Amino acid sequence: MIKTLHTYISRELAKVTVLALVAFTLVLTVFAIVEPLREQGLAGEQVLALFGYTLPVMLSLTLPIGALFAATIVYGRFSQDNELLACRASGISTLSLLKPALILALIVTVVSLLLSNFVAPGMAERAGRAVKANIRGIAYNQLRSRKYIEGELGGNEEAVIHADHVDMDKDILYGVVAVHVRKTTGLPLIAASQSTEIRFIEREDESYVAFDALYVSGGGFGGLSSGTERRQPFPPIKIPNPAKEKPSWYPWGKLVGIIRDPQRDPETTRRLARIRREIAQDLFSREVTRAINRGSGGGSIRLTSGERSYMIRAGSAELGEKGKITLSSQGDVAVWVVSWAQEVASPAAGMSFPSASPDAPAPPASAAEWLISIGLPTIIVAERGEISTDYDRLSEKSVVNIELGGGPEPSKGVFVMIPGRGGQRRMEWVTRIGLPARIDRQVRHVNLENVREEAIRLGSGAEVLSLIKGLEYSYIPSLMGKLIGEMHGRIAYGVSCFALVALGAALGLIFRGGQLISAFATSTLPAAAVIVMVLMGKELAHNSQVPLVAGLSVIWGGVAGLAAVCVVVYMYLCRK
Repeated sequence: MIKTLHTYISRELAKVTVLALVAFTLVLTVFAIVEPLREQGLAGEQVLALFGYTLPVMLSLTLPIGALFAATIVYGRFSQDNELLACRASGISTLSLLKPALILALIVTVVSLLLSNFVAPGMAERAGRAVKANIRGIAYNQLRSRKYIEGELGGNEEAVIHADHVDMDKDILYGVVAVHVRKTTGLPLIAASQSTEIRFIEREDESYVAFDALYVSGGGFGGLSSGTERRQPFPPIKIPNPAKEKPSWYPWGKLVGIIRDPQRDPETTRRLARIRREIAQDLFSREVTRAINRGSGGGSIRLTSGERSYMIRAGSAELGEKGKITLSSQGDVAVWVVSWAQEVASPAAGMSFPSASPDAPAPPASAAEWLISIGLPTIIVAERGEISTDYDRLSEKSVVNIELGGGPEPSKGVFVMIPGRGGQRRMEWVTRIGLPARIDRQVRHVNLENVREEAIRLGSGAEVLSLIKGLEYSYIPSLMGKLIGEMHGRIAYGVSCFALVALGAALGLIFRGGQLISAFATSTLPAAAVIVMVLMGKELAHNSQVPLVAGLSVIWGGVAGLAAVCVVVYMYLCRK
């Protein structure tokens, strides 16, 4: 008899659990995932494709609630129809009747832990890759639906691209206006074009959109000129990924791996790479400044990038903020640059000069006259100049910007001597080359364990040390707290599933008749409290200013409270 009774209750529990699970999952998926992704610009077929990837994530959340609802309703009806009274009259204990609910609670706990730690993270990662692979479609859908897309530039600064019309087949935008407001100056950079070709670029786990503009105003940006009527590139804009990777989607093994080695975390790797770049750029700036100022009348330094070499000479160099070097003339020594593509050694002149052929004549007394005579180099002379370092996100390399001229006085512009092209003309000269490879080699060994010692040894400035401090004392502790809090939160929520379902079944027996809804509402209150405390505890663990034990105490405090309520309710049923 008892076996038949357990089979009957188990069948009812399974039926109601499946129905409730389908309803809760569909509602939660639509409002929590599908609708936000649709607002981000995903087309209908893209959203449907992602539904299968996000389903395990939703099931890990809705399965306990569905089982809780089923246990409350089934046992509530069991008590309402006086079946409980008949069982008691037959000598069947209440705890024996609750055995199917406890088995269901155990199954839900195991399945929830498996889903949240192994299945759901893998599917969420696939969903993120699927969204990233179609970032082009997302951008075009946003341009068609709301006429603009938002993105980021360097330094977490935002930019907006507007287009009146898009031709997705030809990758052309019409009626384009792009605006970027720099935080440092507050001045806007505005680019406009009647039509332009748009380009989508993938770098690591980031996506960029780039295009050329016909008009730029607002003082220029990097190598951009102000108000020029020529086609020139607008700074690449990073498009945010609606399904960006986050620790809550990591499988259990990845969580443990990052805790053991934080450099496996993508953001830690990016921050460490930035610190390496800053150290290398500091080294370069100090080296150039020392080379120019090594003599009383100035000095020179040679930079090589690919097949081109640049010999830079100036009277003095002043190192300013963010590694910017200001070059100026001193006496009769002007700022000048000689560039060439091939070279042979010339001990007489103390430097390397290019040669048009093996039979080239020996250099005369004036190096500049000889360079002009063989017709290979370009000589740029000015009264002032600047050398600065930057990071090109598209090539993922540090670059050197060399700019001569551009001063407030037109008479102090740049004389450009181009052999065979009509002598010289006055203009502003800007070029960009790669950072010397030897500089990169000096910082290649810098890692998370020795970053501070190496930065101090290489003489890095306060800005680099500030980045290291933020990494060591803010981001890494926060990351560890987030990962540990995520692990404890998953386990705590999984364990709480057992108590939730068991409590729902017990409350269903206690509340009878028209009070079934009251029983379900009462049983959801502890569930809501557990979820809230788990979320609160994870946020506290994420905060590096709060002790980690405080966050973990909050996470497990909700589970402990739920377990205490469950024990009290079952003791009451045993007395009945």
